Amino acid sequence: MKQNLLTPKQLKELKEKTNCKSNLSSSSTLRDFFDLFFVCEAIARKLIYYHNSKKQSDNYNIRQLQAAIKHFSLTDESILDNIFKSKGKVGNKTCRQLRNCYIHNVPCGKQEIEDRFIVLKDYMEKWIDIFEKHNTK
Repeated sequence: MKQNLLTPKQLKELKEKTNCKSNLSSSSTLRDFFDLFFVCEAIARKLIYYHNSKKQSDNYNIRQLQAAIKHFSLTDESILDNIFKSKGKVGNKTCRQLRNCYIHNVPCGKQEIEDRFIVLKDYMEKWIDIFEKHNTK
């Protein structure tokens, strides 16, 4: 049986990845960003779950979330766009894009998260506030 081996280039690229530690523990801005984003994402997933008659899905997209928001008459779509949309440009990426960039290609996005944290935090807090301040009867 033939053994598949990694090429020297592949080995080098993999080794480089081992040097890309996230350093979340050394950056309160990154910790705060991810804490807020994970709450936003959990809310979004739960809304989609409720809207889809409780059919669980591992993936979600902005269209599913927009449909759920519209169905439940919850918010202005601009908040969603700034957090969850997938088509922002460098210097104006959405929270989701920055999360994906950082998680999948460390340290991509780190500087933008740190530079734009106040604005990003505001978007995410507005989204969370919709549900924190909602009165249940």
